[in-house]
Amino acid sequence: WTNEAWSVYSSGINVGPAIVSTSILSNLNSPATYIAFAIEGNLVQYDYWYIDDVSVDEYSPVLPTVITADPTSITPVTASSGGTVTAAGGSNVSARGVCWSTATNPVVSGYHTTNGSGTGSFTSSITGLAPNTTYHVRAYATNMGGTAYGSDLTFTTLSCEASLPFSETFANPTFPTCWTT
Repeated sequence: WTNEAWSVYSSGINVGPAIVSTSILSNLNSPATYIAFAIEGNLVQYDYWYIDDVSVDEYSPVLPTVITADPTSITPVTASSGGTVTAAGGSNVSARGVCWSTATNPVVSGYHTTNGSGTGSFTSSITGLAPNTTYHVRAYATNMGGTAYGSDLTFTTLSCEASLPFSETFANPTFPTCWTT
C-alpha cells in the first residue's frame, strides 16, 4: 500500500469541481495494482463528497541515457572502458556496465560487465579477449523501462609477439601474457 496524499482546498463552503492529478510509481511490477481513493474532512461542514470521472493512464517508462567511454589500457587479452549514465530516465538505474563482441552493437545478453547502479561515471575491466582482434564495446544502463546503450566504439587488442631474440632463464619463467605454457 502506498499512501500518496493529494488535496483540494477551498476557503468557501462549496469546493466545486476540481481536477487532481497524481502519479503512482510503486508496486507496478505486481500482477495487479489496486487504486483506492479516500476522502477525509469535516463531513458536517461539507455534504455530498464524491469522486467521479477517474482516468488511469499507462506509465510510459523512459530509458536511461548513457555515454560509452573510449577504450584504454589495451593489451593482447584485456582492455578498459566504461561510461557515464547521464540521466536515469524516470526510474532508478539498477545495473550498468559495458558489453563487447567482435560483432557490431553488442548487447547485455552476451559478454558484459556489471559495474554498480545509479547515475554517474564507471570504469569496466574487459578480460578474456583474443590477441590481435577487433572488438566492439558499448556502455549500457538498465532501469524499469529497459536497457539503453551508448555508442558502439571499436578497439583492437595488441598482437602477442615478443621481440627476438627472446631470452628466459626458465628457472622462474615469465612469458608474455598471451603465451600459454
